[in-house]
Amino acid sequence: MPAQSAAQKFVGIQISPISFVDEGIDTVLDTLQQRVGVNVLMIGTVSWLGLKAGRSISHKLDGWPDHGIPEPIEMKGGAYFTPHPEYYAHTAIKDFRAKDEITAGFDVLEAVIPAAKARGMRVMPELMEPLFKYAGHGSVNNVDIANMPQYLEIDLYGRTAAEPCT
Repeated sequence: MPAQSAAQKFVGIQISPISFVDEGIDTVLDTLQQRVGVNVLMIGTVSWLGLKAGRSISHKLDGWPDHGIPEPIEMKGGAYFTPHPEYYAHTAIKDFRAKDEITAGFDVLEAVIPAAKARGMRVMPELMEPLFKYAGHGSVNNVDIANMPQYLEIDLYGRTAAEPCT
């Protein structure tokens, strides 16, 4: 099998919306592309977890990352892009836009895609929650999701579970 060219190789990174807010879109993209060779951004677009959308789960437990602003923030979570209601019209899902003050008015996809495309980078919106099946920040009891009871899992016997269907 022939070797892939550098342009064909998938060199991706999972990245939080807060990285672009903290450091600036051009700075982040230039660093990732020039220093690391990243050509695919897997941007966390919907999350209620500090790990996926914030700076750190707990700076007391895991320290601060080697980039961004070393300050704790309370993330409420949600969609870090502008949801289009027409796609959710026939569902219980309505307003799930992130209500975090630090990202107010910031649509990570609208902001990053043009700059990434200009650099020849691809963007893959990412949704990866750990199924809410743990305690603490981001657990089903600690997230601000409207209509949560309508999203709860129902097993094959018709019993409602404590977690959302994922």
